[in-house]
Amino acid sequence: MTQGDFMNYIGITLQNPGDEPYLTLSLGTPANGLLSLSLQDARNLAFSLIQHVHLAEVRRSLKQAAAPSF
Repeated sequence: MTQGDFMNYIGITLQNPGDEPYLTLSLGTPANGLLSLSLQDARNLAFSLIQHVHLAEVRRSLKQAAAPSF
């Protein structure tokens, strides 16, 4: 599996939509890993992912700006 193909192998399912809902993330085909998250844990994971992606984009942008252009 290449890095770009990974998104094709992530499944997100809402479980127990009653009193205490949670999300199940399945990773890989067949699902090599399952991760069950409370709604708050899912929010924290999403926030952390967004922060890390933003940081990586800023670093890449700074690196490209510092590179000499000929």
